[in-house]
Amino acid sequence: MEESIKTQKLLLLRPSGMLCNVLLTKSEKDNYAQEIYKQLRSYAGKRGFEVRRTCGSSGTVNGETDKNLLYFLSYHEGILPRHARGCVILRGHDRYIFCYSKVAPSPLLDIVVWDYSPPREGGQFEMPASCIAKFPPIAEMIYLKSFAICILNSLNTKRMKHGKQAIAGGPLLFENESLEKARKEYRSADQETAMFCFLEKFNGFNHYSMVAYPVGLHKDHFKHGKESLENKILFCLNPNFGESIGRGGCLVGCSYVYALLDW
Repeated sequence: MEESIKTQKLLLLRPSGMLCNVLLTKSEKDNYAQEIYKQLRSYAGKRGFEVRRTCGSSGTVNGETDKNLLYFLSYHEGILPRHARGCVILRGHDRYIFCYSKVAPSPLLDIVVWDYSPPREGGQFEMPASCIAKFPPIAEMIYLKSFAICILNSLNTKRMKHGKQAIAGGPLLFENESLEKARKEYRSADQETAMFCFLEKFNGFNHYSMVAYPVGLHKDHFKHGKESLENKILFCLNPNFGESIGRGGCLVGCSYVYALLDW
């Protein structure tokens, strides 16, 4: 889809298995998966719902999304003004259009028109530093991204020595800048807290999404054109956790699956 078909692309890099998979028991991992979901769901989107997804991943409007929308509106009372004189909700192909009279009309604008994608569990958020300290899987997820950057830098050095193009040059341009700032934080911190300071600083340059629904064909956009490496981890919950299987992807059964992504 890009102008130059010679651009070297990086589709996937899996540097290692997570240490948490080896060091933690299944019971501990199950508990972490549930606790992480409960804590981060409150940060994600609008009170745990993704309703402003414009890339198409939320799917099309249907009878089921109508029910989800009504549930979302009853759960999130602040979406519509309590004293609006009238409100109309229109069904589009992949979104709902809200129209209502302003509580305090102005000479320039009397009517508000706003659109929402079908409500889905999850949404975008900033990862709290407290979660890095509390949950080892999240801390390791962040560390492995910095590790992947180092691997790619080393690989590109060797490729260029042999006259080949660098891989993922765009994302690395920005990721290396973030990594260097995190290293400076590490060097200036006390030894006992240096690694936490490194992870917190590096993580501050990333934005997160929680995805707990099936995602089809869609088109993502980098904010402000700032490319980055997308990092992802999947968590499986008890099969009886919810009515659905979440985003899907469980290899050992029909457990509820959700994903955390940073970019």
